[in-house]
Parts: sequence; C-alpha cells; structure tokens
Amino acid sequence: MNLFSLKRSLILVSLFFTIQLSAQPFDLGFTDLNLIDTTRSNRAVPVTVYYPAALGGGGMDVPVALNNVPLVVLGHGFVMGIDAYTNVVNALTPNGYAVALVDTETGFLPNHTNFGNDLAFTVDAVMALGGAFAGKFGPKAAVMGHSMGGGASFLIAETANVDCLVGFAPADTNPSAITAAASITKPTLIFGGEDDCVASIADNQQPMYDALASSCKTLITVLGGSHCKFAENNFACSSGELFCQGSLSRADQHAIVSDYLLPYYDYFLKGDQNAWTTFNTLLTTDTRISYQDDCIYSCPDLTSVTFVLPSTVTGLSSVGFAVEITELNQFETDGSPINVRIPLDPRLTFTWDSTLTNVAFFNVDNSSWNYTGNNGLFHNFQYNGLISAGMRSAFGAVSSYDPQGTTGQTTITATVVPGSGGECVFTNNGDSELLIYFD
Repeated sequence: MNLFSLKRSLILVSLFFTIQLSAQPFDLGFTDLNLIDTTRSNRAVPVTVYYPAALGGGGMDVPVALNNVPLVVLGHGFVMGIDAYTNVVNALTPNGYAVALVDTETGFLPNHTNFGNDLAFTVDAVMALGGAFAGKFGPKAAVMGHSMGGGASFLIAETANVDCLVGFAPADTNPSAITAAASITKPTLIFGGEDDCVASIADNQQPMYDALASSCKTLITVLGGSHCKFAENNFACSSGELFCQGSLSRADQHAIVSDYLLPYYDYFLKGDQNAWTTFNTLLTTDTRISYQDDCIYSCPDLTSVTFVLPSTVTGLSSVGFAVEITELNQFETDGSPINVRIPLDPRLTFTWDSTLTNVAFFNVDNSSWNYTGNNGLFHNFQYNGLISAGMRSAFGAVSSYDPQGTTGQTTITATVVPGSGGECVFTNNGDSELLIYFD
C-alpha cells in the first residue's frame, strides 16, 4: 500500500467512526479529482472532495444525496497536506456541505499566489463538474484556509466565486494577505489561538481583521488555543510550536470551531436566519472565547428603554414603570414572540392591566402585550405581533414599592431576550433606571 493510500485509509476510518457516533443526517461520499487549469499552462490541481451521501451509502464516487450542496474549498497549512483536516470534514460534510481539499503547494518553498489561485480555480471547477456530479455543488460557496492556506485564501477571496471567507489562524503571505484584506468586502470570520506563537494574532489575524473592508467581519480568539490545534495532529506543524501548545486540548479547540463554523455557514451559505441568531447568541455568551465583531446585520435589532416615575420614593409608594421596545436596524421583526424580562424584586409588586395606555406620562399599548407571570427570577412580558422597521411598542404598569424599612437604591432593568422577533444584535438589549428609596 502506498503512502497516499495509507493516509486515505486512515482518514476514512476516522471519518466513518466520527460520523457513526454523531448520528448525523448524511453519510460520507468522496471523489478524487485531478483538475487542470488551462488558463495557467495546464496546471494540475489535485483535489479530494468530500460530500454528503445517503445514510448507508457512503464511499468513493457514490451518489451525492442532494442537489446544490454548498461548497467549502479549504487550503492547508505550510507542509501540512490535506490529511490534517478530517476535523473540518467531520464538522461540515455530515451536515450537508461539500469540502474540497486542495493538495497543491505542499513543499518547503510554496508559491502563495499559485496556491491562492488554485483555491479560486477549484471553486469554479468543482461547481462545473459534469456526469454524476452535474448540478450537485454550489452555487453557494466559501473559501477557507489554515495558516498559509488561510493567508492564501485572503489573496483571492474578493475575486473568487465565493460568498464568504473563513480563516483558521491565517498567516501573512507573499504577496501580503494583510494588504489583500483591504480589498475584501465579503463576510469574513477569522479564528485565532490565544497562545499561537507560530502566526500570532497580533502580527497576523489582528492586522487582517483591521484592514478588512467587509461590512461583516468577526475575529474570534480561542482562549488557550494554539496554532496547530485548528487541525489534526501533524508533525510538521507541531514541531513549530513545541513551546506554545496552548492549555486547550485539541478536541476542545475543534469543538469550539465547530460550534461557530456550522451556524456561520448555515446562515451565509444556506440562508438560515435562525442560525445567525444562534451564532450571535453564542458569540456574546461564550466564556471559551473573546471576540471582535463589526457587522451591518440584515435582520432586526431590538433595543429597550426603561422609564420610572417617580425615581425617588419614601415609604410605601406608587411607582410607574414603562418599557419601550424599538427596532433600530430598519428590518421588520419576523413574527416570532418578542420576550422581555424584568428581574423579580419582592419589594416591587403590581397587577397587570391590559387596558393601560399611559404610564409615568409615557404612552403604552398594553393591549398588545401579555404578562405571562414570573418564574421566580424574572417577570416575563410577551409581544406576539410585528414591530415594523424603525417602529416601537411599549408596555407598562403601575406598581407599589415597599422599602421594607430600609434606605438605598436599586434598578429596574428590562432586557429583550436574545433572538426575540428574529433579532440578531444582542449588545443593546437591556436598559436600567435607578430608583432611590427611603424608609
């Protein structure tokens, strides 16, 4: 058995057991291609494409289970080769994606321009395949790369026939991927490892992110992550990070990447709005990462403003509070419930009145809202209609506040539950008003 066949056997064994254990909806098909780029002196571009096959129907050149499968073309790291990326295939292919691994520029003197052009060419060539593969791949596609392959992806992302770009610890290249980033307007997701000393965030991913002209760019720093653990164990890569392997295990680093990669692609390549909500909710709550994000979102953005009157009380007092929910991003909500929570405070009690139209000198439309009670932690309010682009809706209550023999201050805080109404911007969901009380 030659070395290539041995590697292929190991890859397939790994993929088979991973897919069986994860019980994904598709099995694994694959095909080996020797593509020829006639525009570059008949340059040979060997590629292996993994794609979703029907369960129980996996194997070489078996039928593709779907039409128009989104295509992800991946560029490998320096002297790493395609066998280092079974983790990416495991994450994507069983979930309905084709992953094309480009097996060029594997030596010690790679040509980054040629490698980038190989990635761009592969996108078009795989989507144009005939025979049993006709119409199976694309038109939605992404280019993705690790380390050198990430940098090479930057070189061609803007002109390639792709919808978005993803980089795993992308490294600067010659010509410069950092310089190329300034011309990229497509959505871009960059991962970096906090402990990466091979292609550090400060010298590589951060300047790439800063230079991007994209209206939607995200840089995720995997805390405790390293450069090489974005891929499978690879001697060539690991030998370069002997003293900076990171505190995170390889399996944990892979899991973090998969948690973000799937919803990101589900949104940009499959148009799944809920996936974008999932991505952004995780982004803002995940303690395993830190992030930078600059996106003009094509979805609703709901924010809350809280009003309290009076704001200073003595003894048992009547206090009115109102909460206004406004859509900021000029996108109508999607009709799913809009939920707002106010933390439970035993000193603040009220009876819901659906007929109220004014609270604390503020107009409300309680008839459009429901008070669904409290769960022991929060009061829950729900709106089941649409909030049009740029419009608002408000609710309120007249409450009793009892200082219970104490003096101090508190806040009344209202928060839109992330994802309500299809919104996907979660950085401005809450607002608080101060209430000062005396015995």
